[in-house]
Amino acid sequence: MLDEYLNWCEQWIAEVYRVTIDRGAFWLNLGYLSIRDRAKAIPISYLLWDKVPFYLIQEVVWNYGAGVAGSKFFSFPMKSFSGR
Repeated sequence: MLDEYLNWCEQWIAEVYRVTIDRGAFWLNLGYLSIRDRAKAIPISYLLWDKVPFYLIQEVVWNYGAGVAGSKFFSFPMKSFSGR
């Protein structure tokens, strides 16, 4: 099942690469998964590293001006954004 998922990711990421302009960027958070007897939490992008044409950067650090507590202000649902 994991191999099928990675093959599928490889295919659609290659298509995103094909339609991305030169010097364009593509941001994606695939998350982590556990591989029995090998890893508790491995970034999925590590498993695609040699299979996709993009230059991968593992870590992105978001700078919330108000610190960690400020992240609550940027979390959904927010009435002003959700229209509720």
